[in-house]
Amino acid sequence: METIIHLKASELNINFFKRLKTFLTKEVDMEIKIKAFSPAETQEECNKRIEKTIEDVECGRNLIRFTAKEFDSYMTNLLKQ
Repeated sequence: METIIHLKASELNINFFKRLKTFLTKEVDMEIKIKAFSPAETQEECNKRIEKTIEDVECGRNLIRFTAKEFDSYMTNLLKQ
């Protein structure tokens, strides 16, 4: 499964993570990439950012990999803060 979710930083809260977790019904590896960007960027800036992101993924750069169990542990610790 692959999906792209666009949201504002203010929407990134515990309810979002709870809903995200409901999609993880079994122990699976996953990859999450978070990229902040300015909506005021030009089309050329947007294209360059997309091209760089594609290159990064193809070359395995700037990626973080973890299992669903590791994600769950991270979120549990985050909620305790």
